[in-house]
Amino acid sequence: MTIVQILRLLAVALLLAAGQISFKLTADTLPRTDRLVGLLRWPALGWLSLALGIYAVATLLWVLALSETPLSRAYPFMLVSFTLVPLAAAVLFGENLGWSYGLGMALVLAGLALVMKAG
Repeated sequence: MTIVQILRLLAVALLLAAGQISFKLTADTLPRTDRLVGLLRWPALGWLSLALGIYAVATLLWVLALSETPLSRAYPFMLVSFTLVPLAAAVLFGENLGWSYGLGMALVLAGLALVMKAG
């Protein structure tokens, strides 16, 4: 894989993580009553629109990445978003991860490194 392919795949993972954080911000701004209607009101609508826009850009970048990279080599990069989202949740929302969560994320990233080395 070239550095451009790797950077593109990392950008997709970063965008997906940002989208997930935006979805959480959407959820946190919903009123406690009638949450479905609350999605149509500001500020929830703003966060939701941002999340969907980020996901749209990520999808376009993903398709571009797949035009140059085999799916079997590209898909493991989604693991990066699985580590970024919990880290962001800990920093932004005060969620507790614990040492075992950190160890698990390190193992996930080690797995990605092995997959990258494989071919």
